[in-house]
Amino acid sequence: NSPVEFDTMFDFNPENLLYERDYVKDFYGENKKIEWRIGSGETNDVLYTSNFAELLEPIIGSANWNEGNGNLNVVLQDGENAKRNRSQFYTYAFGGYDKSPELTIDYYDKNETKSLNEVGLRFENPKIPTNVEVTNARLIITPAGNSNYQPGGYIDIYLQDGSQPLSISDNNNDISSRGKEAYSHRHYFNNKPETDIPYSIDISELLEKKFKDTDWNPEDSDLFLVLKTSHLDSIYSAESGQNKEPFIYFSHKAREESLVSRTFTYDIENGSDDAEETRFLTFNTVNTNSNSLEIEGGKKLGLTFRNVDIPRIIGDLDITEAYIEVTSHSNSGTNSFAEIRIEDENNPDFFSTSNNISNRDYINNHVDWNINQYWERENKYRTPNIASLLKGVVSKANWVRGRDLSFSLTNTSGDKEFYSVDGAAGKSAKLVIKGVVPSNDVGTTVRERLID
Repeated sequence: NSPVEFDTMFDFNPENLLYERDYVKDFYGENKKIEWRIGSGETNDVLYTSNFAELLEPIIGSANWNEGNGNLNVVLQDGENAKRNRSQFYTYAFGGYDKSPELTIDYYDKNETKSLNEVGLRFENPKIPTNVEVTNARLIITPAGNSNYQPGGYIDIYLQDGSQPLSISDNNNDISSRGKEAYSHRHYFNNKPETDIPYSIDISELLEKKFKDTDWNPEDSDLFLVLKTSHLDSIYSAESGQNKEPFIYFSHKAREESLVSRTFTYDIENGSDDAEETRFLTFNTVNTNSNSLEIEGGKKLGLTFRNVDIPRIIGDLDITEAYIEVTSHSNSGTNSFAEIRIEDENNPDFFSTSNNISNRDYINNHVDWNINQYWERENKYRTPNIASLLKGVVSKANWVRGRDLSFSLTNTSGDKEFYSVDGAAGKSAKLVIKGVVPSNDVGTTVRERLID
C-alpha cells in the first residue's frame, strides 16, 4: 500500500519500472488481471473500465492497509490478443483534474454487516463419471430474506474434500470444521439477489476439477458444498416445502480417451522475440535488431515462441520429443556450447535492455548443447531433445493452451551464428514439439482464435 512513485526510466532503478513490480496474484500465482474491452469513442468521451473490485480487495481488505494514507498503483497493459488499435486518454499533466483518470470505489464496512455464516449443501450420488468435460454447471439458490447487497459483494463456494461426506448434524462446527479442497470459487454479485427469485451461480470449473479427482467414484460419491457470504440473510432449504430448495443443474460430455501422436511447429513472430544480450560496463545491453544470433563467449540468447497451442500435459498425455531448429548464417568449424533453459513463466514479456534475458526466472533443469559439427551457411541444425524443459512448464496447473514459451541459451562459447527473424523471417528459429494428445484434440480453430 506504499508503492514507489512512477519515475523516468533513465535512472535504471528497477523499482521504478512497471514490469519489475509485484502485483496481486491469482489462485495459480500469476498476476491477477481483469479484461477491459474498450469500445469505440470520440475525443473527450468519458470511458469506464470493467469492474476490478476483486483486484483491490486483497490490498484494501488486508490488515496492513493504511486507511487515509494508502496509495494504489493501477496498471493497464495491452491484452495478449488485443488488436493494436491506438487508444489514448488524458494525463493529469495535459488534461488537468477534469480530464485525468479518476478512480471510483464503492465499499462497505464489514464490521457493520452480518458475520460470514457458512451454509452446507449435500447432494447425494449425482452419478457423474470421472474425468468428464463439464459443459455447464450452475448452482441455483433462492433468497428467502433480504440481501445485504453491496457493490462488489460476493459469495465463496468450497467443496469438501474426499468423496463420501457425512450428512449434516446438529454438532457445533459441523460445517466449518470439514476439510475443504484446495480450490474454490468466488462469485461476485453483478446485481442484487431478490427474495423468492432463483439466483444462478456458475460452478462449472469447480465441478470439473472435482470430477477429475482420483477419489471420485461415480457410483458412490456425494457432493458437499459450503457457501460463505455476508450478503444473503438466508436461502430456502429443502425443509421449506416450497420447491425452492438449492439444486445443481449440470451437463457434461465424455472425453475422448484415444491418443495419437502429433507434431506442433512454432516460429518466432517478431523482432522482440529473439535477442542477444551482452555485458557492457556495469549493465547488460540487449539487441533485438540483429540479422543473426551468435553463439559465442560472453553472450546470452533469448527465444520466445508465441501461442503454443498444446494441452496441459497430465495423465497419459506426453511430450516425446522437442527441439529448436535454426538455420546457420555462416560457415563455422569452431566447437561451440550453450546451456538451454526455459523461463518459468507462460506469459513472458518481450526482450529489451530494460527487460533483459538474465533477469528472468527459469526452471532449475537445463539441457546442454555441445556443437561439435561443422556448420554450413543456409543449412538447418537442431538442439538436443528439450522435452524435459517443456514438461516443467506445460504440466503445471496454471498452463493454458495458447500461452507462450521463452528459452535462453546461456554460458555460450564458440563461434556459431544463426538467422534471426530480422535477418530472414522464413529462416528464424523454430520450436518443434512432438507429443501424445487426445485424438480429438485439433487445437484451437480459426473461428475460436478470431473470437478470442
